[in-house]
Amino acid sequence: MLVVIVSVPIAALAGSVKLKEWTSSPQAYFMTSAERQQWGALKSDAEAEQFVNTFLAARKPDFAEEVAKRAEVADKYLTVGRVPGSRTLRGKVIIIFGPPSAFDIKLREVKGAASSSANGYMAAGASTSPGGSPGPSPEEMADASRRGDLGTKQVREFTITYTGDKLPVKRAEPLTVAVDVDTSSGREWLAQSQLQSELNELFDAAANTWLLNKNH
Repeated sequence: MLVVIVSVPIAALAGSVKLKEWTSSPQAYFMTSAERQQWGALKSDAEAEQFVNTFLAARKPDFAEEVAKRAEVADKYLTVGRVPGSRTLRGKVIIIFGPPSAFDIKLREVKGAASSSANGYMAAGASTSPGGSPGPSPEEMADASRRGDLGTKQVREFTITYTGDKLPVKRAEPLTVAVDVDTSSGREWLAQSQLQSELNELFDAAANTWLLNKNH
């Protein structure tokens, strides 16, 4: 179970808000559907700054501080490579839903296409019959082995679980989100892609819980 206590000051707007920067920030994860439409229509950084000021004013007083704490936890535990954990899907899950009920990380090795083709090449060469074409030379076998090694990649599996009472929409069964990350590229994907639509609904529900005026 992931339990981290972090003390940080309330985040304040530093200078102008950039259109392309804030939209991928942890705070922006909490935009409602209506706010996303408004944000998409903005034309300048000045409009963006005004939007963010209004956005923060519409939320509970501890919103910015709490999001900053959760983002720090995501960066500490979920970062792979150069991409901060708070700027990933797995980070978004923890930032929006808060501390999970259970949390697990596993590392596994996956053989890629290059490995398969190399092994197939070696197998084909080894199976030549007497009188047929000669088998692969030691140099060719070494080259195939190198290509097989290049085809191996490491995948880090993040499994994040929330009991039904910790979700913005209460339910009896828990929610388990499994995200796989290619450690070499930082690319991530849901282990169960069909879960994305359910996550989107829960993200929207969670965003609304922070509003001072739920009709916002």
